[in-house]
Amino acid sequence: MSQGVVKIKGRALGEDCEATLECLKAMGAEGSSNSEDEDYEITSHSLYEPSEVLDAGNSGTTARLLLGLISGLNLFVCITGDDSLKKKTNGSRHFTFS
Repeated sequence: MSQGVVKIKGRALGEDCEATLECLKAMGAEGSSNSEDEDYEITSHSLYEPSEVLDAGNSGTTARLLLGLISGLNLFVCITGDDSLKKKTNGSRHFTFS
């Protein structure tokens, strides 16, 4: 993940995107939006272990992105999701959520 400011133009406003942003914020990223044109800025200098379990909601994409991101960092992170996400598979592998 880059350090500094990342600008997202015309971001989607769905629950999956919100779940991803909330999980990143819980790990130390800061975000702000311009409600007029749905632009978003994320600032991160370094991510850290969250003090809470990250909730991906119903977003398999959020879970996969976080797992990929976290795998490259030396952090202990717990991720959960709703009942539907806990039952989803990733190819032949099941997500192991608590």
